[in-house]
Amino acid sequence: MFAMNLNIKTIEKMGLLTCLYISQSFPAAFFSQTVPVFLRQQGVSLQFIGLLSLLILPQVLRFLWAPWVDSYGRTQRGHYKFWIIGAQSVMVGLLIICSLFNLETDFPYIIAILLLLYIAIATQDIATDALAIGLLDERERGIGNGIQISANSLGAVLGGGVLLLLLENFGWQKSVVNLAIAISLLGIPIYLHRETITPIAPQVNKWGNIRSFLNLSVNRDWLLAICIFGMSLGMTLPMTKMLLVDRGWSLSEIGILMGIVGNTVSCVSAIVAGTIVTIWGKDRSILLAQGFAMFAIGSQLWLAAGVVDKWAIYAIVLMLQSAMSMVITSIYTIMMDRVRPDSAGTDFSIQVSVLTIGGIGIGGGFGGAIASRLGYGGLFTIGLLVAAIGICLTYRWLHRKFQTSAT
Repeated sequence: MFAMNLNIKTIEKMGLLTCLYISQSFPAAFFSQTVPVFLRQQGVSLQFIGLLSLLILPQVLRFLWAPWVDSYGRTQRGHYKFWIIGAQSVMVGLLIICSLFNLETDFPYIIAILLLLYIAIATQDIATDALAIGLLDERERGIGNGIQISANSLGAVLGGGVLLLLLENFGWQKSVVNLAIAISLLGIPIYLHRETITPIAPQVNKWGNIRSFLNLSVNRDWLLAICIFGMSLGMTLPMTKMLLVDRGWSLSEIGILMGIVGNTVSCVSAIVAGTIVTIWGKDRSILLAQGFAMFAIGSQLWLAAGVVDKWAIYAIVLMLQSAMSMVITSIYTIMMDRVRPDSAGTDFSIQVSVLTIGGIGIGGGFGGAIASRLGYGGLFTIGLLVAAIGICLTYRWLHRKFQTSAT
């Protein structure tokens, strides 16, 4: 029987990671979910609002500067701690500056500031992931990644829900200033944390770590598997929201379902997935999570067929959000095992970038085009086929990994 040793040290680790992941998902959710709705209500054109999609670029390209995060910043008080505190300080400063501009008339300047903000968020993410890899032992990684995904979902609830209320009632400036204060408070645990410094050999060619990671065929197989499966999730979940809009659901109804209830379900599902990983192991858990996700994607066909019962719609949509949370938790846990101690931030960032490209870049980019041509039923059918290919690629990667380890 599995029993997690929840001693004080373990609780401190999980509490630290919770604060760090909330602090970076909180502002990201605010500017990607809440601000576009507010801008549209103020009459800002869709062309300008569409510029907010550029903010995903730092997350996609973060692997390019991750080697510098791995190599520099070693001080007596910590290595990745130095980068996290620095990134959070930059985030707070940029938010204060951002609050001084008018959201409607100074939008181009705000976009430029937000792009810098998202670079700081991505840099903190690199350092936080690397810190987590060193902080968590192998038995804790399942639960640790469950905590990460749960914290990201909680940050989405706060940034997409609580700050939306602040924005409507108190305006742009007070909302952004309060966000800066919240990030400062969430940074207290990392300021108090004592990081263990692991000595590494200096890297002359910083990008050499990227090439050496990609030179391994087992890593390339893994990247292909998560990219393809990420595509299936990226093309289905966003379009489910569009389907509900076309069915006449109001923004508040969709917000309650996919924002408040959905993210709460995602939080719980991530913890459940982390526990399953710890009990059953990473390999079986990812296949189980992907199988559940494939079933959830298939259930969207019922939604596309015209089901109207509210509780049935809730069950179908929440199943997909739950499955997505469980898959990401399982994938992130395996990602931690694929990294090398002297390049943790770089190796993890490469994998996150590929998953983001597959999910948001390719899946999200083509999802709308497919739905417009083939309808929602055609989209979900293709999503189901892509998920099946992703599971096959994951199984093939697991088989090759076992063969490689046996030789």
